[in-house]
Formats: sequence, C-alpha cells, structure tokens
Amino acid sequence: MLICSKCYEIYNEYSKFVKKDIENYINCPKVNCVGILLEIDELIAPTIILLNKKGFITKYCCSGHWYEDLLQIYISFDKDIKISKSPPEGFELKDNVLSYTNTDKLKMMKKYNLIIKMNKILYKWAKELQSEKQSIIMG
Repeated sequence: MLICSKCYEIYNEYSKFVKKDIENYINCPKVNCVGILLEIDELIAPTIILLNKKGFITKYCCSGHWYEDLLQIYISFDKDIKISKSPPEGFELKDNVLSYTNTDKLKMMKKYNLIIKMNKILYKWAKELQSEKQSIIMG
C-alpha cells in the first residue's frame, strides 16, 4: 500500500501513480499536499501512521514475512528521535531501530499468527507512547 508522508492518506492502486518526479518519488495527488507516497506493509501501516502523527518520525519498516526462514519485524526511526519508553516485550531498541527477531523453525500458520500477534503488540506500544508534540507543550 502507499501512504502519504504528510497527510497520511492511504492509496491502494499503484497503477494510478506511475508518474514520478525527478528524484523518483511519487507526489501525493491531494491538492495542496506536499507529501510523497511511501510503500508500507499493510499490517504495520497503522503503527507507522500513529508513530509519525505523534512525532516519532520513521525511516523504514517491515511487518515480517511468513514465507521467509528468519522472522524480522522492525521500525527504523529518524536519527534525532529519542524514545524513552521501554520496547515492547520481545522487541529490542538499538541504534534507533526497534526490532523483533525469531529464528525458530515454525510452520507457516504459526509464523503467520506470530506476525499478527507481534504487530498487535507493537501497535499497542505505539498507542501508549507519549506524543513528542505533547511532551514539548507540557514542558
């Protein structure tokens, strides 16, 4: 799916956005929006939108892939972002990358269910984070 980096509008039809600018970005089609469209895994998109709206600017992410041997779920934050809250259980926060890794040999459905479970945990954690914007106002 494609999500605008400024207005957070979600676009599902890639074929509508074949025209890219000179830097190879797809500009948001919304009038007066200066955002660019970013490709984000559907499962982690609500978490990424929430984090960015709260001021925790992300760079890249992955919700995990059930068809790969190594299960990795991660969010990389902008270098200037400071996260004081402990990472959710099972996740690690190192060098501004929040990640979960599982090397167990799991059957496809178990891995799929684990990916869903860990992404729910990640979303709950993001909901509990105090907004950077709020913390600045609150002093």
